[in-house]
Amino acid sequence: MLVRAPRRAARAGSSVLLKRRAQPSQRGILRRVSEVERPRILPPFWLLGGLGMQWALRTYLPIADFEIPAAETVSRGIGGFALLLFAASAIQFHLHRTTIEPGAVSDALIVRGPYRWSRNPIYLAMALILFAAAIRLSCASAFLPMLGFVWVITTRFIAMEERMLVDRFGAQYVDYCLSVRRWL
Repeated sequence: MLVRAPRRAARAGSSVLLKRRAQPSQRGILRRVSEVERPRILPPFWLLGGLGMQWALRTYLPIADFEIPAAETVSRGIGGFALLLFAASAIQFHLHRTTIEPGAVSDALIVRGPYRWSRNPIYLAMALILFAAAIRLSCASAFLPMLGFVWVITTRFIAMEERMLVDRFGAQYVDYCLSVRRWL
């Protein structure tokens, strides 16, 4: 089901502009939502940082090495699934003609495809990539960056995006939240 948002703000190019709540002398200044709330380091960079931290922890601080039979095969399977999940989720943004950029105002509420099972399947795919890498590295300390990634994404991105979606879609998004879990 495709739900289009009502046009609430003026469009200028491809960015929706909103009035900034500021001092009375600054009332006429317009700013993009992405400039107001969006964190500067985007999720793919957090993912890359997490992968780098996993390697560093495995190399310099290996805690509780373990062996999983066929760890390479298991990690490739999980990683492959994560990439398919990422691609299927990203395609939904294209099909619904809305932005995939975190912090940008969405034009459509996506509830099809992987969004039937998770409200954040792209972030879930990134966490699964970190999980697959930790299994491949066979070291307990390699799981720590994955936990940190989930925390950062939940607090810095998902919370912001959920506020924006509630503002944009209201009761439709709240109903969606009640029927689909945040992560899995």
